[in-house]
Amino acid sequence: MNFQQVKQANGKNVTMFGTFDDIGGVSLTQNQKNVCKCQIADDTGEKHLVRLYGTMPHVNLLRMRQEFSLSSYQGTNQRGQPYTGFSGFWNDRAQVNQVPANAPPAPYNAPPPYNVPQAPQPPAQRPPAQRPNVPQGRMKMPDTYAYPVTPETADRMARAVCVEAMLRNGQKPVYSFVIELVDFIRTGKEPYIPAEEAEQNEETCSICGQPLNHCQCEPRF
Repeated sequence: MNFQQVKQANGKNVTMFGTFDDIGGVSLTQNQKNVCKCQIADDTGEKHLVRLYGTMPHVNLLRMRQEFSLSSYQGTNQRGQPYTGFSGFWNDRAQVNQVPANAPPAPYNAPPPYNVPQAPQPPAQRPPAQRPNVPQGRMKMPDTYAYPVTPETADRMARAVCVEAMLRNGQKPVYSFVIELVDFIRTGKEPYIPAEEAEQNEETCSICGQPLNHCQCEPRF
C-alpha cells in the first residue's frame, strides 16, 4: 500500500508502509490529544505531511521503514485552495522489514575468473644514493667497494678519502701528508715527527764542557 491507495480509499483507514523523512514536535489538539506532524515517504518515493496521533514517534526512527494506518481527508488552506491531507497512527509494535518486498534486487557482481593473471606491478623506485659525509677527526674507510679490494685499491681509496677530507676542511692537500695519513689509516700508528735537533757548532769550554756564554771558568778557554 502507498499514498495513492490511501487517496483512493476515500477516508477509510489503509495500512501502508513508509519511511520517516522528518519528525516534528508534539503538540496538543483542541481535545487535548497529542499530535505530531511528520513527513513520510512511501515505498514509491511519494512524500506527504501526515498528522500522527496515539503513540508519538522518536527522532531515532528517521530513515526507518515503519507501518502506518492512514486515511485521507479534503481540506482548504488559508488561500482558499483545496488540498488532500493525511492523518492516522503509527503502528509502533509492528515488525517491519526495512527492505520492501517488491524492491528490485541488488545488482549482481560476478566474481573474477579463476587464475586471472594480474597486471605486472611497476618496480619500486629506489631513492638516489646519498653521498656519505666524511666525519671529522679519525676517518673511517668505506665497508664496500665497486671493484675487488686489493692493497692497491685500498690505498687508492684511502688517498681519495684523505684528499676529500682536506678539501672539506679548507686545507691544501700535500702528497707527503696524504701518504702519512694513509699509513695511519692502514696501520693505526701515528706519523713519526722528529724532535728538533739541538743547535750545532756551538762553542763550549774545554774544561767544564759548558757553552761559553754559561762558562764560569777563569780565564775562559
